[in-house]
Amino acid sequence: LRPHLIFGPGDPNLVPRLLDRADAGRLRIVGDGSSEVSLTFVENAAAAHLAAAEALAREDLRPGCSGRAYFVNNREPVRLWDWINEVLEGTGRRPVTRAVPAGVAHAAGAALETLWRVLGRKSEPPMTRFVARQLATSHTYDMEPFERAIGGLYAEAVPIAEATARTIAAFA
Repeated sequence: LRPHLIFGPGDPNLVPRLLDRADAGRLRIVGDGSSEVSLTFVENAAAAHLAAAEALAREDLRPGCSGRAYFVNNREPVRLWDWINEVLEGTGRRPVTRAVPAGVAHAAGAALETLWRVLGRKSEPPMTRFVARQLATSHTYDMEPFERAIGGLYAEAVPIAEATARTIAAFA
């Protein structure tokens, strides 16, 4: 399974990085701010893995799902920068209003990657080409192929609005 951008209470990656960058004044909207993305609440990712395991254990479902990769995420995509700002405001921070064009962020990522490589730094640069693309480009995934393959064993446990509210409460 390929859960996309897992978040939720206890998240050690996505939300803490956003909050740290916002606290440091280093978070900018990349692109025009209209990108839509699929996110995966941690409980939904866990439920999808349990459902997939059950499907693999069933002889009638195993041929349809075994050996294939499926994206897993909340059904409803979010406008990324609106969602980020909701999390920031919900945790007592100011929303991001400053923006950088996607091309500028991509070029900065390329330059920083090169600089980090030349300097032999092992840490991740503050911007990479990959991160610039991810922040500026819509990328959503359809759950239907996964749900069909496992014969209806999965149902989204926590919708995006509730998932976001729980995450905000955990990080507030």
